[in-house]
Amino acid sequence: MRFFMSMEGIMQRHMAPARRRVQPDSGSGCMMYISYIMHRTQIYLDDHQDRRLTERSRQVGRTKSAIIREAIDAYLAPPSGEGGAVARLRAAVREACGAAPHLPTGAAYVEELRALEAERQRLHD
Repeated sequence: MRFFMSMEGIMQRHMAPARRRVQPDSGSGCMMYISYIMHRTQIYLDDHQDRRLTERSRQVGRTKSAIIREAIDAYLAPPSGEGGAVARLRAAVREACGAAPHLPTGAAYVEELRALEAERQRLHD
């Protein structure tokens, strides 16, 4: 019984609808391109941006493409920090609204507390 499937078998089984291009590589097997795993996009960089990107690429030992993808992910990530925390809090409050219908409204509760405090003050004085 075979427990492991070759990469080629996995590609054919799970990614059959994808557009594939297989090209021989210089003696090392083949190179595959799956169109829906990555989309090719061209961008224009000025000289300064290209120099800085090349510099960063050499410093971290990663390709320019990997650095650009990472920057895009960071830019498109949901906001973090205080603004994100406030948004999450508001969403949680909206979701919890009406979860305890037996409790009075906020205004009624505050009025009840004020009345109790006034009564306590009257009895204490």
